[in-house]
Amino acid sequence: MLFIHDEILSAKRLNFVSHFETKNRSAKEIIEKIISNASFEYFYDSRKPEYDYKITITTKEELKEFMDFFKKHPLGETEYICIKRYNVNLKDTFEIINKYDDCEFVDHIYVEQLDKNEWVNYLNYSIIYDFLKTFEKTLPKNPTNMDIIINAYDYVKSREYFEEEDKKSLISKKFSTSVLSPYIVCAGFVKQFNCILKEYGIPCYEYQFKNKGSRGHDVSMVYIEGHGIYFFDITRDCFTRKDQSAPLKNESKYSGFMLPYTYYLSNKLLNDNFDKELLKNPKIMEIKKRYAKQQIENGKDELVNVFNEHQFEKAYLLQTLVDVDFELLKCDSLFGQVSNTKEMMTAQIYDALLKINNYFGPEINDVDLFIDFLISAKKNSDLKNNKLYYQKAVISKFLGNECINLSDSMEKINKKILT
Repeated sequence: MLFIHDEILSAKRLNFVSHFETKNRSAKEIIEKIISNASFEYFYDSRKPEYDYKITITTKEELKEFMDFFKKHPLGETEYICIKRYNVNLKDTFEIINKYDDCEFVDHIYVEQLDKNEWVNYLNYSIIYDFLKTFEKTLPKNPTNMDIIINAYDYVKSREYFEEEDKKSLISKKFSTSVLSPYIVCAGFVKQFNCILKEYGIPCYEYQFKNKGSRGHDVSMVYIEGHGIYFFDITRDCFTRKDQSAPLKNESKYSGFMLPYTYYLSNKLLNDNFDKELLKNPKIMEIKKRYAKQQIENGKDELVNVFNEHQFEKAYLLQTLVDVDFELLKCDSLFGQVSNTKEMMTAQIYDALLKINNYFGPEINDVDLFIDFLISAKKNSDLKNNKLYYQKAVISKFLGNECINLSDSMEKINKKILT
Protein backbone atom coordinates (compact mmCIF):
# COMPACT_ATOMS: atom_id res chain seq x y z
CA MET A 1 0.00 0.00 0.00
CA LEU A 2 1.13 3.55 -0.79
CA PHE A 3 0.50 5.99 2.06
CA ILE A 4 -0.02 9.65 1.15
CA HIS A 5 -1.04 11.86 4.04
CA ASP A 6 -4.47 10.43 4.99
CA GLU A 7 -4.87 8.49 1.73
CA ILE A 8 -4.00 4.85 1.07
CA LEU A 9 -3.55 3.70 -2.52
CA SER A 10 -3.10 0.15 -3.73
CA ALA A 11 -0.73 -0.76 -6.55
CA LYS A 12 -3.70 -2.14 -8.50
CA ARG A 13 -5.51 1.19 -8.34
CA LEU A 14 -2.42 3.09 -9.47
CA ASN A 15 -1.91 0.77 -12.44
CA PHE A 16 -5.62 0.84 -13.30
CA VAL A 17 -5.51 4.64 -13.74
CA SER A 18 -2.13 4.40 -15.42
CA HIS A 19 -3.56 2.02 -18.03
CA PHE A 20 -5.75 4.79 -19.47
CA GLU A 21 -2.95 7.34 -19.73
CA THR A 22 -1.66 7.93 -23.25
CA LYS A 23 1.20 10.26 -22.35
CA ASN A 24 4.20 9.72 -20.12
CA ARG A 25 2.98 11.42 -16.99
CA SER A 26 5.00 11.56 -13.79
CA ALA A 27 4.09 9.51 -10.73
CA LYS A 28 3.03 12.71 -9.00
CA GLU A 29 0.61 13.61 -11.80
CA ILE A 30 -1.04 10.18 -11.73
CA ILE A 31 -1.44 10.28 -7.97
CA GLU A 32 -2.78 13.82 -8.12
CA LYS A 33 -5.39 12.65 -10.60
CA ILE A 34 -6.54 9.93 -8.22
CA ILE A 35 -6.60 12.10 -5.11
CA SER A 36 -8.84 15.09 -5.59
CA ASN A 37 -9.60 16.11 -2.01
CA ALA A 38 -8.00 18.99 -0.13
CA SER A 39 -5.60 16.77 1.81
CA PHE A 40 -3.49 16.41 -1.32
CA GLU A 41 -2.35 19.98 -0.87
CA TYR A 42 -0.38 18.84 2.14
CA PHE A 43 1.05 15.77 0.43
CA TYR A 44 3.88 17.79 -1.07
CA ASP A 45 5.18 20.38 1.34
CA SER A 46 6.93 23.23 -0.47
CA ARG A 47 9.14 23.71 2.59
CA LYS A 48 10.64 20.21 2.18
CA PRO A 49 13.54 19.80 -0.25
CA GLU A 50 12.43 16.26 -1.11
CA TYR A 51 9.52 13.83 -0.81
CA ASP A 52 9.30 10.15 0.10
CA TYR A 53 6.67 7.81 -1.29
CA LYS A 54 5.97 5.56 1.71
CA ILE A 55 5.11 2.02 0.60
CA THR A 56 4.35 -1.07 2.67
CA ILE A 57 4.45 -4.39 0.82
CA THR A 58 2.85 -7.62 2.05
CA THR A 59 3.56 -9.82 -0.98
CA LYS A 60 6.14 -10.09 -3.75
CA GLU A 61 3.39 -9.58 -6.32
CA GLU A 62 2.43 -6.27 -4.72
CA LEU A 63 6.03 -5.05 -4.96
CA LYS A 64 6.17 -6.02 -8.67
CA GLU A 65 3.04 -3.98 -9.33
CA PHE A 66 4.53 -0.89 -7.67
CA MET A 67 7.77 -1.33 -9.57
CA ASP A 68 5.85 -1.54 -12.86
CA PHE A 69 4.00 1.67 -12.01
CA PHE A 70 7.14 3.69 -11.20
CA LYS A 71 8.87 2.29 -14.27
CA LYS A 72 6.17 3.86 -16.47
CA HIS A 73 5.81 7.08 -14.47
CA PRO A 74 9.08 8.84 -13.56
CA LEU A 75 9.98 10.39 -10.23
CA GLY A 76 11.13 13.94 -9.75
CA GLU A 77 14.79 14.54 -8.95
CA THR A 78 14.06 15.01 -5.25
CA GLU A 79 11.48 12.24 -4.90
CA TYR A 80 12.25 8.89 -3.27
CA ILE A 81 10.52 5.57 -2.63
CA CYS A 82 10.70 4.13 0.89
CA ILE A 83 9.69 0.47 1.08
CA LYS A 84 8.67 -1.30 4.28
CA ARG A 85 8.34 -5.07 4.27
CA TYR A 86 5.70 -7.17 6.00
CA ASN A 87 6.02 -10.96 5.50
CA VAL A 88 8.40 -10.44 2.56
CA ASN A 89 12.06 -11.20 3.28
CA LEU A 90 15.07 -9.11 2.30
CA LYS A 91 16.40 -11.50 -0.37
CA ASP A 92 13.10 -11.71 -2.25
CA THR A 93 12.62 -7.94 -2.04
CA PHE A 94 16.05 -7.25 -3.49
CA GLU A 95 15.68 -9.80 -6.31
CA ILE A 96 12.49 -8.11 -7.49
CA ILE A 97 13.99 -4.60 -7.35
CA ASN A 98 17.13 -5.86 -9.09
CA LYS A 99 15.09 -6.80 -12.17
CA TYR A 100 14.53 -3.07 -12.70
CA ASP A 101 18.16 -2.02 -12.16
CA ASP A 102 18.34 -0.40 -15.60
CA CYS A 103 15.58 2.05 -14.59
CA GLU A 104 16.58 5.43 -13.16
CA PHE A 105 14.03 5.30 -10.32
CA VAL A 106 15.83 2.34 -8.69
CA ASP A 107 18.53 4.73 -7.48
CA HIS A 108 15.79 6.57 -5.60
CA ILE A 109 14.67 3.48 -3.62
CA TYR A 110 15.35 2.97 0.08
CA VAL A 111 14.37 -0.29 1.78
CA GLU A 112 13.75 -0.75 5.49
CA GLN A 113 16.07 -3.35 6.96
CA LEU A 114 15.81 -5.28 10.21
CA ASP A 115 14.80 -2.42 12.50
CA LYS A 116 12.45 0.50 12.11
CA ASN A 117 14.08 3.60 10.67
CA GLU A 118 17.03 1.59 9.38
CA TRP A 119 17.06 2.30 5.66
CA VAL A 120 19.59 1.52 2.92
CA ASN A 121 19.73 2.59 -0.70
CA TYR A 122 19.92 0.20 -3.64
CA LEU A 123 23.73 0.20 -3.81
CA ASN A 124 24.17 -0.72 -0.14
CA TYR A 125 21.22 -3.09 -0.35
CA SER A 126 23.17 -5.11 -2.92
CA ILE A 127 25.90 -5.61 -0.29
CA ILE A 128 23.30 -6.73 2.26
CA TYR A 129 21.94 -9.14 -0.35
CA ASP A 130 25.43 -10.59 -0.95
CA PHE A 131 25.79 -11.06 2.81
CA LEU A 132 22.58 -13.12 2.88
CA LYS A 133 23.34 -15.07 -0.31
CA THR A 134 26.84 -15.95 0.91
CA PHE A 135 25.26 -17.41 4.04
CA GLU A 136 22.78 -19.36 1.93
CA LYS A 137 25.71 -21.21 0.33
CA THR A 138 26.75 -22.60 3.72
CA LEU A 139 23.51 -24.55 4.09
CA PRO A 140 23.02 -28.21 3.20
CA LYS A 141 20.24 -29.16 0.81
CA ASN A 142 16.76 -29.03 2.34
CA PRO A 143 18.06 -27.62 5.63
CA THR A 144 16.21 -28.07 8.90
CA ASN A 145 15.67 -25.09 11.18
CA MET A 146 18.51 -26.35 13.37
CA ASP A 147 20.80 -26.55 10.30
CA ILE A 148 19.99 -22.89 9.62
CA ILE A 149 20.50 -21.84 13.25
CA ILE A 150 23.89 -23.57 13.60
CA ASN A 151 25.23 -22.26 10.31
CA ALA A 152 23.92 -18.76 11.02
CA TYR A 153 25.66 -18.87 14.42
CA ASP A 154 28.91 -19.96 12.76
CA TYR A 155 28.59 -17.42 9.95
CA VAL A 156 28.08 -14.44 12.26
CA LYS A 157 30.59 -15.48 14.92
CA SER A 158 33.37 -15.48 12.30
CA ARG A 159 33.45 -11.68 12.65
CA GLU A 160 35.87 -10.05 15.05
CA TYR A 161 34.48 -7.89 17.86
CA PHE A 162 35.45 -4.35 16.85
CA GLU A 163 34.03 -1.25 18.51
CA GLU A 164 34.36 2.20 16.99
CA GLU A 165 36.16 4.88 18.99
CA ASP A 166 33.10 7.09 19.22
CA LYS A 167 31.17 5.48 22.08
CA LYS A 168 27.98 7.28 21.06
CA SER A 169 28.05 5.82 17.57
CA LEU A 170 25.48 3.18 16.59
CA ILE A 171 27.38 1.84 13.57
CA SER A 172 28.46 -1.33 15.36
CA LYS A 173 25.03 -1.82 16.92
CA LYS A 174 22.78 -1.83 13.84
CA PHE A 175 22.23 -4.60 11.33
CA SER A 176 22.95 -2.78 8.08
CA THR A 177 25.91 -0.72 9.29
CA SER A 178 27.50 -3.72 11.03
CA VAL A 179 27.40 -5.50 7.65
CA LEU A 180 28.57 -2.48 5.65
CA SER A 181 31.39 -1.48 8.02
CA PRO A 182 34.13 -3.36 9.93
CA TYR A 183 32.55 -2.40 13.25
CA ILE A 184 30.46 -4.85 15.26
CA VAL A 185 29.64 -5.35 18.96
CA CYS A 186 27.16 -7.57 20.80
CA ALA A 187 24.09 -5.76 19.42
CA GLY A 188 25.46 -6.08 15.88
CA PHE A 189 26.10 -9.81 16.29
CA VAL A 190 22.55 -10.31 17.56
CA LYS A 191 20.98 -8.30 14.76
CA GLN A 192 22.90 -10.16 12.04
CA PHE A 193 21.99 -13.53 13.56
CA ASN A 194 18.33 -12.59 14.00
CA CYS A 195 18.09 -11.13 10.51
CA ILE A 196 19.25 -14.41 8.98
CA LEU A 197 16.82 -16.43 11.07
CA LYS A 198 13.92 -14.15 10.14
CA GLU A 199 14.74 -14.65 6.46
CA TYR A 200 13.81 -18.31 7.02
CA GLY A 201 10.82 -17.67 9.27
CA ILE A 202 12.48 -18.76 12.52
CA PRO A 203 11.01 -16.82 15.48
CA CYS A 204 13.62 -14.80 17.35
CA TYR A 205 13.97 -11.67 19.45
CA GLU A 206 16.76 -9.35 20.58
CA TYR A 207 17.03 -9.01 24.33
CA GLN A 208 19.30 -6.70 26.32
CA PHE A 209 20.28 -7.42 29.89
CA LYS A 210 20.51 -4.09 31.67
CA ASN A 211 22.50 -4.48 34.86
CA LYS A 212 23.06 -1.59 37.22
CA GLY A 213 26.35 0.15 36.60
CA SER A 214 26.99 -1.63 33.29
CA ARG A 215 26.36 -0.88 29.64
CA GLY A 216 24.15 -3.90 29.22
CA HIS A 217 24.60 -6.90 26.94
CA ASP A 218 22.58 -8.09 23.94
CA VAL A 219 21.71 -11.71 23.22
CA SER A 220 19.26 -13.50 20.94
CA MET A 221 16.21 -15.37 22.14
CA VAL A 222 15.16 -18.04 19.65
CA TYR A 223 12.14 -20.32 19.66
CA ILE A 224 13.20 -23.72 18.33
CA GLU A 225 10.23 -25.89 17.49
CA GLY A 226 10.28 -29.11 19.49
CA HIS A 227 12.81 -27.73 21.99
CA GLY A 228 11.64 -24.36 23.31
CA ILE A 229 13.05 -20.85 23.75
CA TYR A 230 16.83 -20.54 24.19
CA PHE A 231 19.35 -17.73 24.53
CA PHE A 232 22.20 -17.38 22.02
CA ASP A 233 25.20 -15.28 23.08
CA ILE A 234 27.30 -15.07 19.90
CA THR A 235 29.66 -12.46 21.32
CA ARG A 236 31.12 -15.10 23.64
CA ASP A 237 32.20 -17.19 20.66
CA CYS A 238 33.11 -14.52 18.13
CA PHE A 239 36.54 -14.48 16.46
CA THR A 240 39.35 -13.00 18.52
CA ARG A 241 42.97 -12.35 17.62
CA LYS A 242 44.22 -14.90 20.14
CA ASP A 243 42.45 -17.56 18.05
CA GLN A 244 44.40 -16.63 14.94
CA SER A 245 47.10 -19.27 15.42
CA ALA A 246 44.65 -22.09 16.21
CA PRO A 247 44.01 -24.57 13.37
CA LEU A 248 40.25 -24.15 13.51
CA LYS A 249 40.19 -20.56 14.82
CA ASN A 250 36.80 -20.20 16.54
CA GLU A 251 34.84 -22.61 14.36
CA SER A 252 34.35 -25.05 17.24
CA LYS A 253 33.32 -22.52 19.86
CA TYR A 254 29.76 -23.04 21.13
CA SER A 255 29.89 -21.78 24.72
CA GLY A 256 27.09 -19.27 24.01
CA PHE A 257 25.01 -21.63 21.87
CA MET A 258 21.48 -22.64 22.93
CA LEU A 259 21.71 -21.53 26.57
CA PRO A 260 18.72 -22.26 28.82
CA TYR A 261 17.10 -19.63 31.00
CA THR A 262 18.42 -21.48 34.06
CA TYR A 263 22.00 -20.77 32.90
CA TYR A 264 21.53 -17.05 33.42
CA LEU A 265 19.84 -17.59 36.77
CA SER A 266 22.61 -19.82 38.12
CA ASN A 267 25.28 -17.35 37.03
CA LYS A 268 23.38 -14.37 38.47
CA LEU A 269 23.71 -12.45 35.22
CA LEU A 270 20.09 -11.37 35.10
CA ASN A 271 19.21 -8.29 37.08
CA ASP A 272 16.34 -6.64 35.29
CA ASN A 273 12.55 -6.60 35.23
CA PHE A 274 12.30 -9.46 32.75
CA ASP A 275 14.16 -11.77 35.13
CA LYS A 276 12.48 -10.60 38.30
CA GLU A 277 8.99 -10.99 36.90
CA LEU A 278 9.66 -14.43 35.42
CA LEU A 279 11.00 -15.60 38.79
CA LYS A 280 7.61 -15.03 40.32
CA ASN A 281 5.39 -18.01 40.93
CA PRO A 282 3.07 -18.46 37.91
CA LYS A 283 0.14 -18.46 40.34
CA ILE A 284 1.08 -14.93 41.44
CA MET A 285 1.30 -13.78 37.81
CA GLU A 286 -2.06 -15.39 37.06
CA ILE A 287 -3.65 -13.62 40.05
CA LYS A 288 -2.29 -10.23 38.92
CA LYS A 289 -3.56 -10.84 35.38
CA ARG A 290 -7.00 -11.92 36.66
CA TYR A 291 -7.22 -8.98 39.09
CA ALA A 292 -6.43 -6.47 36.34
CA LYS A 293 -8.95 -8.06 33.95
CA GLN A 294 -11.60 -8.03 36.66
CA GLN A 295 -11.28 -4.28 36.97
CA ILE A 296 -11.57 -3.91 33.19
CA GLU A 297 -14.68 -6.11 33.05
CA ASN A 298 -16.26 -3.99 35.77
CA GLY A 299 -15.83 -0.96 33.56
CA LYS A 300 -13.22 0.59 35.81
CA ASP A 301 -10.31 0.51 33.37
CA GLU A 302 -10.18 4.29 33.07
CA LEU A 303 -11.55 5.19 36.51
CA VAL A 304 -9.63 2.97 38.90
CA ASN A 305 -5.86 2.51 39.10
CA VAL A 306 -5.35 -0.90 40.65
CA PHE A 307 -1.58 -0.54 40.81
CA ASN A 308 0.35 2.30 42.38
CA GLU A 309 2.78 4.44 40.40
CA HIS A 310 5.87 2.48 41.44
CA GLN A 311 4.31 -0.86 40.50
CA PHE A 312 3.06 0.47 37.20
CA GLU A 313 6.42 2.01 36.31
CA LYS A 314 7.96 -1.46 36.53
CA ALA A 315 5.13 -2.93 34.46
CA TYR A 316 5.43 -0.17 31.87
CA LEU A 317 9.08 -1.10 31.30
CA LEU A 318 7.90 -4.61 30.50
CA GLN A 319 5.57 -3.62 27.68
CA THR A 320 8.15 -4.81 25.12
CA LEU A 321 7.24 -8.30 26.28
CA VAL A 322 4.09 -7.92 24.23
CA ASP A 323 6.41 -7.75 21.23
CA VAL A 324 8.43 -10.68 22.59
CA ASP A 325 5.27 -12.76 22.66
CA PHE A 326 4.49 -11.80 19.08
CA GLU A 327 8.05 -12.27 17.77
CA LEU A 328 8.90 -15.50 19.54
CA LEU A 329 5.66 -17.42 19.66
CA LYS A 330 4.01 -15.97 16.53
CA CYS A 331 0.92 -15.25 18.56
CA ASP A 332 -0.84 -12.06 17.47
CA SER A 333 -3.42 -12.02 20.24
CA LEU A 334 -1.52 -9.20 21.98
CA PHE A 335 0.07 -7.45 19.02
CA GLY A 336 -1.20 -3.92 18.49
CA GLN A 337 -3.35 -3.93 21.61
CA VAL A 338 -1.11 -2.22 24.15
CA SER A 339 -3.23 0.12 26.25
CA ASN A 340 -2.11 3.23 28.10
CA THR A 341 -4.38 2.28 30.99
CA LYS A 342 -2.61 0.50 33.79
CA GLU A 343 -5.06 -2.37 34.17
CA MET A 344 -5.19 -3.26 30.47
CA MET A 345 -1.42 -3.09 30.00
CA THR A 346 -0.74 -5.08 33.16
CA ALA A 347 -3.14 -7.84 32.11
CA GLN A 348 -1.49 -8.09 28.68
CA ILE A 349 2.04 -8.13 30.10
CA TYR A 350 1.30 -10.91 32.56
CA ASP A 351 -0.45 -12.87 29.84
CA ALA A 352 2.75 -12.66 27.75
CA LEU A 353 4.92 -13.58 30.74
CA LEU A 354 2.86 -16.67 31.48
CA LYS A 355 3.10 -17.85 27.87
CA ILE A 356 6.83 -17.22 27.55
CA ASN A 357 7.50 -18.88 30.91
CA ASN A 358 6.02 -22.11 29.58
CA TYR A 359 8.19 -22.14 26.46
CA PHE A 360 11.71 -21.97 27.90
CA GLY A 361 13.63 -25.13 27.07
CA PRO A 362 15.72 -27.19 29.53
CA GLU A 363 19.50 -27.38 29.56
CA ILE A 364 20.93 -29.65 26.86
CA ASN A 365 22.62 -32.63 28.52
CA ASP A 366 22.41 -34.96 25.53
CA VAL A 367 25.79 -35.05 23.78
CA ASP A 368 24.44 -37.39 21.09
CA LEU A 369 21.78 -34.85 20.19
CA PHE A 370 24.27 -31.98 19.99
CA ILE A 371 26.70 -34.00 17.82
CA ASP A 372 23.82 -35.02 15.53
CA PHE A 373 22.85 -31.35 15.20
CA LEU A 374 26.38 -30.48 14.07
CA ILE A 375 26.74 -33.46 11.72
CA SER A 376 23.48 -32.55 9.99
CA ALA A 377 24.40 -28.86 9.70
CA LYS A 378 27.90 -29.60 8.33
CA LYS A 379 27.10 -32.55 6.04
CA ASN A 380 27.93 -30.52 2.92
CA SER A 381 30.84 -28.54 4.37
CA ASP A 382 34.59 -29.06 4.66
CA LEU A 383 34.07 -29.89 8.34
CA LYS A 384 31.78 -32.87 7.81
CA ASN A 385 34.49 -35.48 8.60
CA ASN A 386 36.72 -33.32 10.78
CA LYS A 387 36.81 -35.12 14.15
CA LEU A 388 38.79 -32.32 15.76
CA TYR A 389 36.01 -29.88 14.97
CA TYR A 390 33.37 -32.04 16.68
CA GLN A 391 35.63 -32.82 19.65
CA LYS A 392 36.41 -29.16 20.28
CA ALA A 393 32.74 -28.25 19.82
CA VAL A 394 31.61 -30.74 22.49
CA ILE A 395 34.30 -29.53 24.90
CA SER A 396 33.31 -25.91 24.28
CA LYS A 397 29.62 -26.65 24.83
CA PHE A 398 29.79 -29.03 27.78
CA LEU A 399 33.01 -28.22 29.68
CA GLY A 400 32.11 -27.91 33.36
CA ASN A 401 28.81 -29.77 32.92
CA GLU A 402 28.87 -32.46 35.61
CA CYS A 403 26.26 -34.51 33.76
CA ILE A 404 28.58 -35.06 30.78
CA ASN A 405 31.44 -37.55 30.51
CA LEU A 406 33.73 -35.94 27.94
CA SER A 407 35.79 -39.12 27.41
CA ASP A 408 32.70 -41.05 26.43
CA SER A 409 31.70 -38.15 24.20
CA MET A 410 34.96 -38.43 22.21
CA GLU A 411 34.22 -42.10 21.56
CA LYS A 412 30.72 -41.26 20.38
CA ILE A 413 32.17 -38.75 17.92
CA ASN A 414 34.59 -41.33 16.52
CA LYS A 415 31.77 -43.83 15.95
CA LYS A 416 29.42 -41.27 14.38
CA ILE A 417 32.05 -39.87 12.01
CA LEU A 418 33.18 -43.33 10.91
CA THR A 419 29.62 -44.33 10.10
